[in-house]
Amino acid sequence: MSTRHVVVTGAGTGIGRAIALRQAQEGAAVGLLGLRQDELEATAAAIDGPAHAAACDVRVREEVEAAFGAVADAHGPIDAFVGVSGIGGGNGEDDEGGDRFDDLVRTNLCGTYY
Repeated sequence: MSTRHVVVTGAGTGIGRAIALRQAQEGAAVGLLGLRQDELEATAAAIDGPAHAAACDVRVREEVEAAFGAVADAHGPIDAFVGVSGIGGGNGEDDEGGDRFDDLVRTNLCGTYY
């Protein structure tokens, strides 16, 4: 993996962070994408090797394109992509109109596509 560039979404926490750390341990340069820059920076600090953090909301195509451009500028062409960003759970009182369908689709489907 020493010549590979792997981009991971959701790299600031949980499974995405674990995958990013493992890819770095295997020798890959890692592009770290996620919603919160501070969490991505913490992941980058835990990596002993090339890592570039670029915050973006996967639901916003322009932000995703800018983040991919930033990590490509930092580490060159992207060899692999691991899309971990996602949300789940049921509808709740905090959800607009009590229906999370649009947010689920924009995050889990559109976000992966973008």
